[in-house]
Amino acid sequence: VQAPQDHRDWESDRFTEWANWEYAGFFNIGMVHRNERDAIIQHGTMTLIRKAAIDESGPWAEWCICEDSELGLRVMEEGYQAVYVNHAFGKGVAPDTFGAYKGQRFRWAYGAVQILKRYWKWMLPGFLGGTGRLTASQKFHFVTGWLPWFADALHLVFTISAMLWSVGLLLLPQYFEFPLAVFLFPTLGMFAFKIMHSFVLYTARVPCTLAQRLGAAVAGMGLTHSIARAIFAGLFTKGRAFLRTPKGENSAALVRGLLMAREEGLILLALWTCAFGVGLEYGLHVREVTFWIVILLVQSIPYAAAVLHSIASALPGGTRDSEPAAPAALAAG
Repeated sequence: VQAPQDHRDWESDRFTEWANWEYAGFFNIGMVHRNERDAIIQHGTMTLIRKAAIDESGPWAEWCICEDSELGLRVMEEGYQAVYVNHAFGKGVAPDTFGAYKGQRFRWAYGAVQILKRYWKWMLPGFLGGTGRLTASQKFHFVTGWLPWFADALHLVFTISAMLWSVGLLLLPQYFEFPLAVFLFPTLGMFAFKIMHSFVLYTARVPCTLAQRLGAAVAGMGLTHSIARAIFAGLFTKGRAFLRTPKGENSAALVRGLLMAREEGLILLALWTCAFGVGLEYGLHVREVTFWIVILLVQSIPYAAAVLHSIASALPGGTRDSEPAAPAALAAG
């Protein structure tokens, strides 16, 4: 039985407020939907599990840094059912800094890749050689639940490729041409669809204001680069040490806040420089040039969101600058 991971002491602080509502999307939308297909994610915090199920499926996986989710998958593989109760039985605290926040998401994404690398045959349909006893619905939800993180990894690939292509357009124009606009429409269309899809679902399922929905969108997009790095790290390395998400830290100085998003900030600066350079060199009177600049600017949005959220974590205010409150029933994972 799994209940939501909920948070306290976020109401008077912009950074933790945005993070809180970003988490809420998963627990009010994704987990509710997955519960209808007996395909929820066990995420450790606020979990009840039968001892017999653990004895039958095996102990905690020390090789996986998301051992809670790994255990939940093995329990389902043994034929046990899981239930999600969308009621908060306890509240912990959200990460206090952007560095801690993205480090937590890095761990979750890295652990997901570890799980997929070991159990990928469980995710395949039978006619493709799939093994195990997971139902078709369970396979579908586990695969599609992790696919957006792989899309974030592809976003990083496309971003680096776009920057290199822009450099080629500026320095080696005899070898590089602007991509046809027809090939750029899908990128813009998918981005617009993702934003609208998320916004509609939040409006229907998450009890927050418009400003909080926008803040959650900033928080979520700001994690794109960290998730991408985690996916590639998970694909090409065997394991990493488990790092507890820091909680209760004092507010960082503004410079430190920017440093926590230094990679995202550098990529943001590079994309804007490429867009400005291409516009200055070729002008905006050619349609392909305009579309290319738009693509560069759209690709920069997640990096701008990361910098914005990191700065928010550095600004003083709220509970991060006050005396710590009494501990809740259980700290967030």
